Formats: sequence, structure tokens, C-alpha cells
Amino acid sequence: MRSEEIDRIFVDSEEKEYQDVLVSIDHYIKNSNEMIQRLEQINVEAHSFLDVYNLHRIQLQTLGNEIENIGLRNKQLKIEIQNATDVLNALEVLIKSVEIKKEHFDTLNDPNFHELANIRISLMILKEFNTELNIKIVSEQREKISTTIKMFLKKFILYLERIFETYENESTGELKIHSKIYDELKKLEFIINFCKHDHKDKFIIITQKYLNFAKNLYEAQFENHLGIILKALKRYTSPILGTKMPDIIQVLLESFSILIRSENAFVRRIFFDKKEFINDFIKNMFSDVSDIILDFLRDCFKNSKIITISSIFRNKDLTINFEGEKNEFYLFFQEKLSKLHLEFEQEYLNSIDIIWKNQSKQKTVTTVVSELINNKSSRPFTKNVVDYLIRKIKDLQRDTKGKIEFCLYRLKFIFDIRNIGEYALSETNIIEKELTEELEKEVVSYVLCAEEKKIKSKLKNIRALIKEISKDDESYRLYCEVIIKEILYKSISNEQLEAVNSFFNM
Repeated sequence: MRSEEIDRIFVDSEEKEYQDVLVSIDHYIKNSNEMIQRLEQINVEAHSFLDVYNLHRIQLQTLGNEIENIGLRNKQLKIEIQNATDVLNALEVLIKSVEIKKEHFDTLNDPNFHELANIRISLMILKEFNTELNIKIVSEQREKISTTIKMFLKKFILYLERIFETYENESTGELKIHSKIYDELKKLEFIINFCKHDHKDKFIIITQKYLNFAKNLYEAQFENHLGIILKALKRYTSPILGTKMPDIIQVLLESFSILIRSENAFVRRIFFDKKEFINDFIKNMFSDVSDIILDFLRDCFKNSKIITISSIFRNKDLTINFEGEKNEFYLFFQEKLSKLHLEFEQEYLNSIDIIWKNQSKQKTVTTVVSELINNKSSRPFTKNVVDYLIRKIKDLQRDTKGKIEFCLYRLKFIFDIRNIGEYALSETNIIEKELTEELEKEVVSYVLCAEEKKIKSKLKNIRALIKEISKDDESYRLYCEVIIKEILYKSISNEQLEAVNSFFNM
């Protein structure tokens, strides 16, 4: 191929490519113009939508303002409606107040306490008058109601006084739970509660009236009851008294506690809710009665010291349940009873001391032992008395008595004390052993250190001492001879054995 042809081929090829590019450019320009036109159209449409939006926004804002105004108006209307309702309610109350039936005032002005249903209704209706409207007709009605209720409560208190007085006059002095009074006041409980909540001054008067009534009634009944018991006890001899006295005191204390428990429950229901008020009320009601009981026990003590002490001991810690809890006043009474018991014990020991100093000491021991045995004294009290007597025996001085006589003299006391019973045996074992050892030392020195021919005469002297001290108490004489035998046979020599045997075989 020639060079010209080759050049033409390349030139034609480049021109074709340029032409294609130009065609493409024209095409792009044409499309761009169309796109610009479309964008301008969209812009116009967007401005159109924005105008519509602004219009709706203005409309919505206007509508919101209208709704807010409507809400404020609604609130104002509600207030006006509430005010109108309050006025209507007040007028309704006013109408009801003014229209209280005359019969309700009449019921309270002239109360028949045997028709309590009518009183309850009338009292409730008058109580419901609570309007605060400050107008003349309301004030007049309020004053009328107040006057009526005050007069009614005065008559109610007088009615209670008549009930209490009638019951006191009908009382036979018998010690018992006053169920009749309880039943009467339970019927009137709604009036008492009315006073408790709305007329406290009258409530205080009512509670004081009941307290005085119950206090006087119980004091009179206990004085009468205990006076009868005391007269009966004075007729009994010691053995019978020792059997009956513990039961009498037990029944007395149980009766006292039952009455306290009954009043405690009644006062809790009718008058007071708080425990401290109830305790104070019960204390005021029964404090003098508790003193009457303690005085009665003092009178019993004058007639029979040991029986009274033992009887109180068996009953002083009597457990009484007051609805699951202990009553403070009864606990206080038990403390006083325990103190009285200790007082009686000490007084009895003091009386022993006086007799011990002024009369025969042997007679003192014999008397005390006899009282402890015959009156079935309590173990703790017996222990106190035995310990006391042992101390007195240990403190004895020999004075003019010989040493053997002094040992036998004190052993007689111990021998008598051992007769009280098993407990006394255990308490006296130590001192008995001490005295026996002391006696052994003196007997050995007195009898076995003497010449054989004098042994019998010395033993006769000892036997004479035993006889004099025993004062025909054969059991004590045998007791002493057994002790002397044991002492001698334990210590004698073969040479002395014949003399001792011959003496005891006499």
C-alpha cells in the first residue's frame, strides 16, 4: 500500500472520532437544557407547596389559640358550676337544719331512758348539724341544738346517779361481779361514747361518778364479807383453822383478782382505750379495798400467826391472767402482800425473841415447835424459824450450869426441833453433831477419868441431869442414854466395862 493511502486512512479515522464526540456533546447539551427546565418547574411547584404549608400553619396556630381560649372558658365554667353546687349543698344543709323535726328535740328534752332507740336517732340527727353558714337562722338552730344536748346530758348524769343509788340500796353486801350494772351501762354505751368524743367535760363527770360508785360499793362489800369471815375464823380451833385458812385466803385473793379483771375488761370497753388510763382507774377503784384486805390479814395474824404466814405464802404469788397481760395494780398489790408476809415473819421472830428473853427458853422452843407442827407451816417459813432457833441456841451462855448439863440442855432444844419434821432433821444435823462431840469430850473427862468405883455414881449424876432436863419426856431420856452409851462404849477400857454395863443394866 502506498503512503498516501495510509495517511488518508488515519485522517479519515480521526475525523470520524471527532464527529462522534461532537454528536455526544450536542446530545448532552440538549439533555441538560431539558433538566434545567424540569428543575425550574420543580422549583415553581415547591414554592407553591410552601405557600400552602404557610397557609395551613397559620390556620393551625389560629385553631390552637381558639382551643386554649375554650379550655380557659371551661375552667371558668367548672368553677362557676362548683360554686353553684356548693351553694346548693349549703342550701340543702340549711334546709335540713331548719327542718329538724320537733319530735327529736322533744325526745332529748324529756328523755325516756327505757326507749333508747328514739334517743339514739334524735342524738344522731342533732349531732349531724355541722353547717358553718353564718346566718341568723343557722345560728339560732345551732344554739337550740347545743342547749338541748347540754340539758339532755345533765338529765343523763342524774339518771346514772339514780341507777347507782338504787343498786347500792339493793346491795346485800355480797361479794360478786356486778353484771346488772354492766348490762345497764352497756345499753347506754352510745351516749357515753357521744360524751367521750364531743363533750369531754361530761365524760369526765360520768367516769368519776362510776368510779365513786364502784369504789364505795366494793369497799362496803369487802368490809362486810371479811368481817363475817373473821368472826367465823375466831370460832375455829388451831387444827381446823390450819386446814381452812389457806383455802379462805386463796378464795379471797382469787375473788379480788376476778373483780379487778372484770372491772378492767368493762372499763376498757365502756370508758378508755389507753392502757395507762385503765390502770389508773382500776388503781383508784381498788386501792382502799387492797388496804382492807391487808388489814383483814393483820387481824388474822393476831389470832393465828403461823397459819396466817403460811397461808399468805401459799397464795401471795397467785398468777392471774388479764386478757393476755398482767394488770399493774394487781402486781402492785402482790408486792404489798409479799412485804406484809415478810413483816409478819419478822414480827413472829421478834415475838419468839421476847419470849426467849422473858420466859423459860425450853418452854419457848416447845411452844414454837408445837405451833409449827400443829399449824402445818410452810417449808420456807419453817426454815427461817429453825435457823433462828439454832442461832439462839448457839448464842446461849453456860452461866452456872455444868458442862455436861449445858450440853444436855442444848441437845434437848435440838431434839424438840427435830420433831418438826424431815426438813428440821436436815437443818439440825450439824449442830447435833457439834453438841454430841462436845458432850463426848465432857462425859469421857467426867466419867472415864474417874476411879472405877466412882463411875456408877457419876453416871447416876448424868442420869439425874437427863431426867431433870427431859421433864418426863421419855423419848428424850432414851435418846440421851443412847448417846451416852455410844460415847462410853467407844472409849472405855476393859476394867471400866463392868461398871458401865452394870449401871445401864440397872
